Amino acid sequence: MTSEKNYTTKKIAIVALMIGLVYVGSLISFYIPVGIGTPTRLHLGNGFCLLAGMILGPIWGGFAAGVGSVFLDLTNPAYIAGAPITFIFKFLMGAVCGAIAMDKSGHGLNKRKNLIGGILGQLTYIVLYIGKTFLSLNLLFGVPKEGAWATLATKLGSSVINAVFAVLISMALMLVINSRPEVRRQVDQIN
Repeated sequence: MTSEKNYTTKKIAIVALMIGLVYVGSLISFYIPVGIGTPTRLHLGNGFCLLAGMILGPIWGGFAAGVGSVFLDLTNPAYIAGAPITFIFKFLMGAVCGAIAMDKSGHGLNKRKNLIGGILGQLTYIVLYIGKTFLSLNLLFGVPKEGAWATLATKLGSSVINAVFAVLISMALMLVINSRPEVRRQVDQIN
């Protein structure tokens, strides 16, 4: 009973830590004006979304990625209306990464799976984000397709830069986690 309680407490603590890291990482950003719709940002949040998937697996990693990202949306009037969609998209990013990064000996031990998980998690997010942006510009705001595509080109560029940065950050942090036996042991105990 005591070890089961410790497992639950550790899991909750690490999920909460990852939610906080996703939120703070999303706050650290540089805005890029693109004209129509919400601004585009370069930020650290996606790296922590991927890290959550690598550490916690698809369900809890996706949950931490989604909730941490939604906290940012709920504190910024420019993003508040999109909070439910943000949760779904970021959850899926973390979940895809976590599902691939898992291996038989634990989470995040296989560098190749981490890299593939990070890339596919980011690709999932980019496809969803660009698709949603195009539909909202074209259908909700009535922007002609040509104008929507022009805006998407800028958003796609920053999304790809964010994706590369996120994969590099998450991979570097997993290398640090895996190189520290005491930290790795804590991660292994919750999975």
